[in-house]
Amino acid sequence: MGIRAVANYTGKRSCHRMPGGGFDSAQELITSFNGPKLWYDPSNITTLQQDSAGTIPVVSAGDPIGRIMDISGANHHATQTTAGSRPTWQTTFAVFDGTDDSWATPAIDFSSRLADQFI
Repeated sequence: MGIRAVANYTGKRSCHRMPGGGFDSAQELITSFNGPKLWYDPSNITTLQQDSAGTIPVVSAGDPIGRIMDISGANHHATQTTAGSRPTWQTTFAVFDGTDDSWATPAIDFSSRLADQFI
């Protein structure tokens, strides 16, 4: 089963798994568009820090994620400076409380992209 990206110029974006077609992996999808502007992978614990300065690594389930590193190479790391508004790590994914948990990034210019991909 592959992954097929769907993007249009009205601002709507989606990515769907399509039987017998599309891309074999998220990596193949992203590199097919000459690389992403940003890429966060909370399943990769080496990209997660508990504090927004990036000095305390996430080491176990339930740890807060104050910084998640952008692995696209563009260095658009996302941070949360407010300790009570940090999502928590659950071994392969981040959990947001649905109230105030979030990350912020510096301004990112997406205007040069014809299509954006989100998985």
